[in-house]
Amino acid sequence: IISGVLERAYLSLESLMESHRTIASLICLAQVATPMLRQKEIGGESISTHVHMLLDLILPALDLNDPIKSFFALSFVNQVFASVTIVNAPALTDWSLRFVDKVFTVLENANKHTGASMESRMMATIGWTMRMIIGQMDAESVDLVLNKCINWITTTTLPHAKDTVGRIISTIAYYSPDKTVKRLLPICRDAIADELAHGASSRPSIRLPVDKSGTSENRLSWYMT
Repeated sequence: IISGVLERAYLSLESLMESHRTIASLICLAQVATPMLRQKEIGGESISTHVHMLLDLILPALDLNDPIKSFFALSFVNQVFASVTIVNAPALTDWSLRFVDKVFTVLENANKHTGASMESRMMATIGWTMRMIIGQMDAESVDLVLNKCINWITTTTLPHAKDTVGRIISTIAYYSPDKTVKRLLPICRDAIADELAHGASSRPSIRLPVDKSGTSENRLSWYMT
């Protein structure tokens, strides 16, 4: 059964042209992920080979234009990392960093799409998946993710994504508290002080906030979160 699921999954994930077929394959993959990972090999290929190939094919499936497909892609990733640890495994570490980059891309484009509830569910699923992946990393891999996140958050301001980013940073802090506080606290402290010095939050208003990512108010909220 698993061999047949994999064969169909490879075909649909390599093309991504037929959304319904891709979604069906992702659902099946999520359902067979746990028993699949208990095998040593399938179809003459090691399980590690299958996992790496599937994870590589999953990344392009993360697309806000197709939230259902993205949800089931993330479901499969969650199932895999519920059983697989990233310890002395360079290939998985590399994939995880590429996944983080993909998450950043999704977050950067989220405000261009309509449907707040859809985006909210997607953000929550992304946050949970990041928690699952980071929780399976060794200390060195967590440091790499921390570095990537710091580089990104200090050059980006996304008001609509601040809660998701906050959850990701909280996860990193849970597994690497000392380094996270040491690296991020001075950055956030200085950024908040700078925004306050330039007048952020100095004019109370009853007007609804306007989403302008470059404004001082949004940068203040970004670093406070």
